[in-house]
Amino acid sequence: MHDKEYMVWRKSCKTCCAEEAKDLTQLPFHTPIIEDEQHILVTCPKYHHLRLDLRDEVKSLVVAWNTTELKQLFESSNIRHFARFVKRIFDERFPKEEKTGSKDQDHPNSTSSFTSDGQLSQSPI
Repeated sequence: MHDKEYMVWRKSCKTCCAEEAKDLTQLPFHTPIIEDEQHILVTCPKYHHLRLDLRDEVKSLVVAWNTTELKQLFESSNIRHFARFVKRIFDERFPKEEKTGSKDQDHPNSTSSFTSDGQLSQSPI
């Protein structure tokens, strides 16, 4: 695969372009679905359940996806509703990892410090 094709596939939607679809790159008419803002907000099936909760007015402005409608969205009272929608997509796309606790929490009677050679050391209090 050429570097340019590789870069396009790196940007492809993992939901809409399964790993097996990479074989289709040999075909002259195949173009992967790029995971850009429009795809995520408007068409990607992964976020369809979140789109269902959008108000009709907001949904119509987002789906139109042109400067005039998006400008109306940002100037309207619907901006908070849209912002919550974007935040929910972001939270689903980049889930927070569970905090497992640091060494200091695991060993409350110890302290951490760096030695002169840059190594982390723990010592009892």
